[in-house]
Amino acid sequence: MVVGVVRRLIVAGALCALCLLAGCASTVGTGQAPAASDASTGLTDAHAGRSRTTGPAPPGETVSATVVRVADGDTVDVRFANGSADTVRIVGADTPEVWVRNTPDEYAGVPNTTAGRDCLRTWGHRASDFAHRRLGDSEVVLAFDPNTDRRGYYGRLLAYVYVNGTNYDYALVRDGLARVYDASDFTMKSRFARAADAARARREGLWQCATTNATATNDATNGVANARLATNTATNDATNGVANARLATSWAANGAAP
Repeated sequence: MVVGVVRRLIVAGALCALCLLAGCASTVGTGQAPAASDASTGLTDAHAGRSRTTGPAPPGETVSATVVRVADGDTVDVRFANGSADTVRIVGADTPEVWVRNTPDEYAGVPNTTAGRDCLRTWGHRASDFAHRRLGDSEVVLAFDPNTDRRGYYGRLLAYVYVNGTNYDYALVRDGLARVYDASDFTMKSRFARAADAARARREGLWQCATTNATATNDATNGVANARLATNTATNDATNGVANARLATSWAANGAAP
């Protein structure tokens, strides 16, 4: 009888142990799924900083990083908490080039002239200065748009950059330091387009190139026209002078006076 009781106690203890183990397994099974990651960097949204952002809300996954180098107004190098580094091309905004030739046709109203290209380059440098002031050595939050690829044509990360809660990409467009990169169907495209239209209406930033250089182009065109007019006038005067001299000679030969 004693043996039977002992056996029942052992079985009961084993069942309790199994229940406890099942409970632990259940707890593990209800935990959060592993965070999505970038296969090439191992980044996860464990470093996400949604709570740090204000203004235009990040549309997708986010990750924190430190800007370690500013290439120009729309491209920066960053380092992540896990020590990896990457190059980020900001989403939705395109600042004028500072390293290669600009294409004025991409900027509405900017003339495709040397003056137009030079004006855009000037604003490209100003956009770079803006990036240095706002992003240089700063802690930022990168937000990845669900409507765009994670990486662009040159292998760079494509992301919105938030600094101190402000969407840097949007600020570029709003302040006339960039055009909307309309080749991309990003989530905030309509909002960016309205900001660009407002900046262009104010002739702010690079949109001064459309006014100033259009005027310069017109002045140059008018100058050429005036020079041609002066040449034509001088030619006509000279032609008339020759004709008058011939007429006077003819009168002298015929013994007549004018």
